[in-house]
Amino acid sequence: MVDALLGIVTGSRRQAGEGESTEDDVTDGRPHTRRKIPIISYAIRGQATLANSWEDPHYFTAAFPTLFPTGLGGHLDQRAVPVSLEAFVEWALNHHSRRRSSTDDCRFARHNTFMYLFYDRLQLRSSSVAHAMLVKRENWKSTSEDIASLTVDQLDHAARAVAEHRIIDDPTIRRLQRNIVTIGMQVPESFSQKLKMRSEIRGLIVRHGMPAFWMTINPSDLRNPLVLYLASVEYSEDALPAATAALRRATATSNPVAVAQFFHHTCKGVFDGLLGSGGSRMGILGQVANHFGVVE
Repeated sequence: MVDALLGIVTGSRRQAGEGESTEDDVTDGRPHTRRKIPIISYAIRGQATLANSWEDPHYFTAAFPTLFPTGLGGHLDQRAVPVSLEAFVEWALNHHSRRRSSTDDCRFARHNTFMYLFYDRLQLRSSSVAHAMLVKRENWKSTSEDIASLTVDQLDHAARAVAEHRIIDDPTIRRLQRNIVTIGMQVPESFSQKLKMRSEIRGLIVRHGMPAFWMTINPSDLRNPLVLYLASVEYSEDALPAATAALRRATATSNPVAVAQFFHHTCKGVFDGLLGSGGSRMGILGQVANHFGVVE
């Protein structure tokens, strides 16, 4: 966070200067700025309008013509019941993760970029919603004034404090940090969400006491035949012991949805079947009041 703010501040200071740049400013002394990165560029004649992933119904269907050959089937298509983007992605990955007929080729679950693009879009929407809530607060004016008042010396001092594992004592940067944490709490797998989970764990400790057991569930997806079943790989039960590691490895790497389902069923079996957590049934460890699990 401090590095990002430092780049913004130094960039604004450079724009406010004479507008001249030296060779050191261009290269910045970093090897990655001199390296030529291959990119795909398109020549556009005239004025082109960027597609809007929030409102354009053809944004995702046009991006994946092999998945949507007719251009229909997106979450913004006209339906009697509106479908959210998250519900649409979950349905596509789970419904088409297993082969039910010769025409169903698990195309969504086995696609190389489909789930990653949608995961990126979902993260962006989560942060956008949190940012919109932050902007509507009464103290947003003071936040914008804090950003405009930052100096390079303040950010350098904060960066040194973080590098030396000390607490940042600048009140302006601490206020901005709180706002960034508020936004990041809505983003999956973010550091701010980890801070939120730590607060939830502390709340459970206050209510139920210290945890009695700690465990790590690490199922091996490369060795378990359940992954083959979830991926709908046809094989004979007699030939199951002879299934090679290469087959199981190829299935696990080509169908990550099947691996995620395998992990979900395994964890659900441990918590519901073995431990009986949160229910009235007695588990193997006795009466388990609650549990808290984190996926790494």
